[in-house]
Amino acid sequence: MRVSPSKVSTRLIIGLALLASIPWLSAQEVERGEVSLRGATSPAEASELSARPSAKNGLVQPPSRPLEAILANGRYNWSAAYQIQSMVYYLSITGEEKWARLIVDFADRLLEGRDALSPVDGRPYAWLDRSENLTAPYVWAGYTGHSFAPLMEFARYVLAHSEIGRSIYKERTFRDHALGYLREFNRALAVHYGELRNDGAYNYFFFSGPVPARSRRLEGLILPVNMNAALFLAILHAAKAEQTLGDGRAAVKKEQVERFFDYLNERVLERRVCLQGKSCLVWDYSSYTKRVEDVGHANLVAKLLLDGYVDGYGVRKADVVALANTVDGLLNPDGSLVGNLLDGATIKGTSPALYYLVFLADYSQSVRSKVGCVVGNSTNFAYSGPWRKIGGGEVVNSCVY
Repeated sequence: MRVSPSKVSTRLIIGLALLASIPWLSAQEVERGEVSLRGATSPAEASELSARPSAKNGLVQPPSRPLEAILANGRYNWSAAYQIQSMVYYLSITGEEKWARLIVDFADRLLEGRDALSPVDGRPYAWLDRSENLTAPYVWAGYTGHSFAPLMEFARYVLAHSEIGRSIYKERTFRDHALGYLREFNRALAVHYGELRNDGAYNYFFFSGPVPARSRRLEGLILPVNMNAALFLAILHAAKAEQTLGDGRAAVKKEQVERFFDYLNERVLERRVCLQGKSCLVWDYSSYTKRVEDVGHANLVAKLLLDGYVDGYGVRKADVVALANTVDGLLNPDGSLVGNLLDGATIKGTSPALYYLVFLADYSQSVRSKVGCVVGNSTNFAYSGPWRKIGGGEVVNSCVY
């Protein structure tokens, strides 16, 4: 959504550009991330802000300070939300208040970076991409969803756990913080709902107006699958949070998510035979870019599928297992990638990450072994939370070369 920039200047971020800092513009411009590379250091690992090694358990600690939403070059900082999501997993695993405090610190900094003014109330509601790939600042709905999704999952957890909810931090209870994040997401949705299409059978977001992209005309086209998945993921968790509150908006959101899953199942996801006769799951990057999804963006779709499966939406276990088979075929025994697309092919301009694909280790012992190698060699805290969430522990010298 194209909006006018606010007078708030973009803050400079300290240090190196983090991984996953792309503007989701075209099929070629995909997420920067981290892959297991023998004898090499990824851009994320080279950055002090990405994570700090832990001598205690072989894993890593969160970044030493909150991350900015926008990088110095005007691009989105995708890493920020991945780091917060990892903290949310640690909170759900341990129930320790220290994680809630960290989440609030990082979430507040993230929201402070909003510089797109809402046409509804005139206040900041989202983040403007000012990268070189655009002719004017622009709000990508996918980044709104990606940034709010871990905050909505945090709100869902806090509202369901009163012992955390009633604790006080920064002169407010965590319940109040959670309600504030939920309120801010609904403000953002009030704008993005102008991009929601209901064609009678399905719900999905599309480019409702002109997009100042240099690459191609996007107006009227359906958002890429990963962008839709990111926003619907935030809606899914917001619905659960509102359900706990007895808020009537939860039912509306739930139906919207259900109709998007119908769209995925019937129009997007493709089941293929692969890996010695096993079933694999793939999909195209978008309806207008006919090539298979890249590994980096696949994380967002995978998380929606996995969370939807757990929450009882229309996701079949067979499809989750098929996606695990896809990831298994993409990883060498040492965790390095065969290719950067889901079908094993390689194209230029992608730097894939595994983030939420780590969860597929729960559905394949082979994937668990390979992912364990990646996590064991990584200094990215964003990998640590998902690995711990599936019961992974210390992984040292577990790689097969």
